[in-house]
Amino acid sequence: MKLAMLLGILAISSLPVGAQSGGVGGFGGEPIGLQQGDTGTGFQSQNVGFFPWLSVNGIYSHPLGTSIGLANSDRMGGTFSGGVGGSKAWQTSEVQAGYVGSGSYNNQSLSGAARRWRQTHVGNVGYVKQLTQQWQVSLSQVGGLSDGGYGIGSAFGASGVPGLGGGAGLGSFLGGDISGNGGFQDPNQNGLVDAEILDTRTKFSSSRASLAYRLTERLSANGTGGAGFARRGNGLSGVNAYTGGGGLNYQITQNTQIGGNYMHSNVDYVGLFGGSRYDTVQAGFQTKLTQQLQITAQGGAARLNSTFVGPVALPPDLAALLGVGSTLEVQRVSTNAVAVRVLLSYNARNSHFNAGYNRGVAPGNGVVFTSLRDSVVLGYGWKVGQKLGLSFTASYNRLSGRVGIMKVTQSAQGGTALSYKLFSSVSATAQGGYRYTTITGVRQFRELYAGFGLTWHPGDAVFTF
Repeated sequence: MKLAMLLGILAISSLPVGAQSGGVGGFGGEPIGLQQGDTGTGFQSQNVGFFPWLSVNGIYSHPLGTSIGLANSDRMGGTFSGGVGGSKAWQTSEVQAGYVGSGSYNNQSLSGAARRWRQTHVGNVGYVKQLTQQWQVSLSQVGGLSDGGYGIGSAFGASGVPGLGGGAGLGSFLGGDISGNGGFQDPNQNGLVDAEILDTRTKFSSSRASLAYRLTERLSANGTGGAGFARRGNGLSGVNAYTGGGGLNYQITQNTQIGGNYMHSNVDYVGLFGGSRYDTVQAGFQTKLTQQLQITAQGGAARLNSTFVGPVALPPDLAALLGVGSTLEVQRVSTNAVAVRVLLSYNARNSHFNAGYNRGVAPGNGVVFTSLRDSVVLGYGWKVGQKLGLSFTASYNRLSGRVGIMKVTQSAQGGTALSYKLFSSVSATAQGGYRYTTITGVRQFRELYAGFGLTWHPGDAVFTF
């Protein structure tokens, strides 16, 4: 597979479902589930090794209009990145793992610093074991550090989007049922730092464990739990999060399944009083219309309960006596929200297309706290002949604060990448696109970018066992 396909396809191969309660609740990627019609392991991947890659890129960025709080000047930077990722399946178990590291130099930082060296180090590992014909257990861990966060919704952090991170992401392990059954997490949809809008240093970790039980040949039940944290620099709030729940999945036919799940999440903010608790109930279906086309749809409701310290206006007489117009007191807020997830996926021999929408409750991004999040993702990849690859990706993320800071943050990005194989495993790449980020009433940033580079990505697994 050409690296351009890896850049454009793996990073957008799924919607950020577990990043918020609009998906399966809590955080972490959508899991691989227990396939009731499969008498074997139920695993989807049969890779037998791990693939390394290296990439070097030069990126030129041109701001559009006047950016509030930022210098309105062109930027030039260079990025070197590399990593390794893959999986290995045995008869009754599977392991998936990956690492991506990158370093980039920019002559202006979005957080105000000048001539700043930025870096990313993110890794993941997951293990699934079929204990018996009825029982399956899974463990998963994702974490690392990155300037600007990490994930497909991170406006200026590292991700698999061409040009935005200077390299490929870790790939997506999305698959399986829609009941909330735990499995492999997708680092690009980690739910903790995948909606950042500033390039401050972030550190994060997300752990999850789950147990699934096959009740009949068609019906299965599961329980899952997880914990995670994020720490941010430049005075942005950190978060601790915990989630747990369960669900049912019913296989109607070989290509169609229905399911439902309930998830409860606790979110606390470092150094701040109070926190948020939210519950989500969803039902949906997943069907494979053809060998290439699959659609997933889920809908339900989320209930958010928050406790925090906020300002309250004083009566006019008391305000005049004290000389202040408001005071602080403990407040409790409850909010109801619609939870929706829709994903359309098309996979052919030489092309790939994804389109998805997700709405639900999210922990926030350090600028806003617990929020309603809307996400849209589009992606297309096309392999042209033996040497040429083309990919296109676009995403939009909106977080509307519901606790404390009631502002709205938005980010949008779209780009295209072209890869041409020069010889052996080395390709030349060209990329360009647009990106945008804004905080209501505070700052906004819009720019065009273009870049060129070289990539090395072997066609066969280098590390096997």
